[in-house]
Amino acid sequence: MRPRVKDTFVAQDLTDDSTEVIPVIGLQKVMSLKDRLINRLSQTIKRDVTLEEDTIHQSIKIHVFPNRSSPQAPLDGETQKLLSTMMDTLSLIAKHKQGPTYDDACEVLWNAILEYSYPHIDGVIDSMNRIFDTETFQSSIANFTMPQPESTADEELGTRLLTLCQDVKGCESSLKNINALAQVASTMTRVIMNLGERLKFFLRKAQISNELYQLICELGFPERIHKTLIRAARTCSNFLHPTIHLERVSLSNGRPLMQRAEFPDSRGALSAPKPAPPPQISNSKRIPFQQATSEACLSSSPPPSQLRASTQPSSLGQPRTTMYCAVMETAQKYLAQEDRHQTFLRLKPDTKQLVAHLVGTLLRTRLLPVDVEAWQAFGFVTASSEEEERQLAGLYSVLLKEAENPQKIFCDLQRALETNTLTVLFDNNGYGHFRQMFPKLEAFLRTPPAQRSTVWRLKQFVLNKNETEPPAWAQRDYGFKFCKQREEVLLLKEIYNKICKKISLKDLHTACIHGRLYEAAVQKGVFVDAKYKRLMQNDYPSPFLGYENDKGLKNYRGSFFKKR
Repeated sequence: MRPRVKDTFVAQDLTDDSTEVIPVIGLQKVMSLKDRLINRLSQTIKRDVTLEEDTIHQSIKIHVFPNRSSPQAPLDGETQKLLSTMMDTLSLIAKHKQGPTYDDACEVLWNAILEYSYPHIDGVIDSMNRIFDTETFQSSIANFTMPQPESTADEELGTRLLTLCQDVKGCESSLKNINALAQVASTMTRVIMNLGERLKFFLRKAQISNELYQLICELGFPERIHKTLIRAARTCSNFLHPTIHLERVSLSNGRPLMQRAEFPDSRGALSAPKPAPPPQISNSKRIPFQQATSEACLSSSPPPSQLRASTQPSSLGQPRTTMYCAVMETAQKYLAQEDRHQTFLRLKPDTKQLVAHLVGTLLRTRLLPVDVEAWQAFGFVTASSEEEERQLAGLYSVLLKEAENPQKIFCDLQRALETNTLTVLFDNNGYGHFRQMFPKLEAFLRTPPAQRSTVWRLKQFVLNKNETEPPAWAQRDYGFKFCKQREEVLLLKEIYNKICKKISLKDLHTACIHGRLYEAAVQKGVFVDAKYKRLMQNDYPSPFLGYENDKGLKNYRGSFFKKR
């Protein structure tokens, strides 16, 4: 993901920004935080970057230029997602500096960086495994663990290398494990002085020690850029209003921004979103249901094509972790007093997180992202179109806005979600008309999650365009276990997307539990190349097929492609 610079990491690359200590070179020269931020961000996204500060208006423009080696190459979607999340979180970090919103923003930023770096780090781990399997490394560790008399082995380095080796060997390809490894590696570069030279002495072979040193530095790089971004936002008030400009012309000779004559007028800008206030609905007069569902989410919202733009993973929006800090900030008055200073991920039980996600998203006149659990839990998966989704969002919104006691309606929603009685809550509030508006909703919400058909999960998986890691149920029920490459996962998702346009989800569920997925597709006129028939075989005749249960999933746990 990140290019090496002359195959070495200079001192500034390893500077620790997790403390308030001002780093210096030699005895006097202060190392520039601005330069460090530019360098690390450029290395992360493999693009030239410049900063333009406006101290009067407390704003900063981050200009991102095309690669000089391939100036016509467009900015990929993953990089756009990272930059958008970075912009949003840096603004919140600069504003709050501490507290729950600050903690949430830091966590969302870290998750975005880690998710973006995931493919590269996965390769780094494979390279480390190769080194750890060499005779040179094995003999060095053996000399450390079983030292000879008067041994001068480096105990501090040996202990950390042994721990790193064990962690890497036991690592499954998941963000949680890579999160831990990145922090272990970053800690090594911070606390072990002269790490590169000590590795040479410990391993006694310069080539292997140099390569391992580079890999440790690369593995810890995500945490370094994370800490640098946070430090920059905390110490510079200009990050209150950041914008990112995607330039169409390469940066000439790497000259800084102030030396350039002008920028092309055709550049694009990403501005930190400022959520519009939710529409005011009087509690004294109940709004007719038809009007409420059509206006509550749309009266002050963006056009339909933009409604999910700030949260949908496939657009210039947040990654799958979403903007939890904005959710919590919006949902404050609906939360109990003891929960208002918690971060989103610390809300317990999980159903409280789901309700908070619903409240904090809809009150910002946005739709829930397709890839989050709340989208499934509150029945948005049953909507036949985005228009119907907006109508359902309007129903939930008016429930929230008409409530005389915000904390009570929050508790009512949570209790109804836990007991599968959301439809009763609608009835009790005078919205029994929902049955005509959303014909599939009642059966879905009244069915306990463990008894629901996995066909609803399949619909969510198919609509989540960027996801290529098939969940365990998808491997068991819909043949994704036979995919050998991520491209085949995308292919199979597209096949099911076409099938769902010809077959009802109920009929697809029936085909699933009878092991006739391919046959059902062919019978309904969906063309599926015969060579892909193998991808549509499931665990039939397993009695557990087709339902949201943990049975029959033991062999499908863990990262799918890491097992290959």
